[in-house]
Amino acid sequence: MYIQLNKYLCLVISVALIIAHICILSGTSGFNLFTPAILISITFLLFFNTFKFPLIPRTITLYVLFAMYDIGIKLFDTSPHFRQHQAYLEGVMILGLIPSLFIIIISLFKSYNTPSFIKVFSLLILVTLFYIHHSVFYELGLGRNLKG
Repeated sequence: MYIQLNKYLCLVISVALIIAHICILSGTSGFNLFTPAILISITFLLFFNTFKFPLIPRTITLYVLFAMYDIGIKLFDTSPHFRQHQAYLEGVMILGLIPSLFIIIISLFKSYNTPSFIKVFSLLILVTLFYIHHSVFYELGLGRNLKG
């Protein structure tokens, strides 16, 4: 059973989840364990709804939401940003990205009216954007300490 939501409502819910987690729960590193749940719920909202939202803009929107979440956590997390903590954040992010990728692949197989090359192209765009994001923003937030 699918929930019929408007695409704008899905975007508002996704951004609200991101902002709430960054502002309220990122004070301690233990709450970063909610990262996989946030990422999976955002992916589920964008890819398992029945609204008409083209596939390539949907994957780019998903990347923008994930990037906003990752950058927000790295900049506004108040725990000490040593290399170990940065690796912890990346590991927890990957724990959320792997199930999200499976959700996207399942969603792509269920969309029958989209040509195969569009499906493959959108998946390649998403993986490429994640790779570029990781290589550019990996050390973001290192050396920052907002407590003092």
